[in-house]
Amino acid sequence: MGTFKTEGRYVKYTPTEATSAGTEVLVGKRFGFVPSDLAADQKGSIDTEGVWEVPKVTGAATVDGELAYRLDDGTGWQMSAAGATPYGKFVGDQEAADTTCRVELIPSLTNSGVMTITEDTTLTVADAGKTISSVGAAGAVVATLPAAVPGLEFDFYVGAAQMLRPKAAGTDVIGLPSTGVAGSAGEYIEANAVGETVRLKCMVAGVWSPIGYSGTWAHQT
Repeated sequence: MGTFKTEGRYVKYTPTEATSAGTEVLVGKRFGFVPSDLAADQKGSIDTEGVWEVPKVTGAATVDGELAYRLDDGTGWQMSAAGATPYGKFVGDQEAADTTCRVELIPSLTNSGVMTITEDTTLTVADAGKTISSVGAAGAVVATLPAAVPGLEFDFYVGAAQMLRPKAAGTDVIGLPSTGVAGSAGEYIEANAVGETVRLKCMVAGVWSPIGYSGTWAHQT
């Protein structure tokens, strides 16, 4: 039996300095807006749902229902994944000359979860932040990553005694977990012992860098 504490859409947040209503905040992997003014060290929360009007990247149109990416420097929102992270979907169409747009926040885009795959799968940007598990796989499984743009991150867990192969797309490359040395374009890394893990994060466009791993991973041969 659980005891109700607070609505799931709200996440506790205590700023270190005065923060105005509408400020964009990331708490762990949860993105949201401060719903009301907060003084320094005042206990409050962020709202991780709802439709919000936000600054739009100048010169870039938006389309209703498409994924909304927030630039990692916080300066605006766009439909391109380059240098940005998805936190919701656009509400309504906006022309390139418009300076603002409306975004419906979707917490599941940034909340971590487990995605189990037992056959070759092409991952999407919407899968970023998840743990890709091969529990139940009867053979080798290839998980093709989306285009490597800074900020995207994936965890992989070998859940069966079969090869799990995170694979770079196109001309992207993946660093070998033990050395960081990049493999060839479009190739995978692999491991097949249950419990082995690797976290791949893009910090430079076109490159997936290992920032943590367990077990023995090898480049495609």
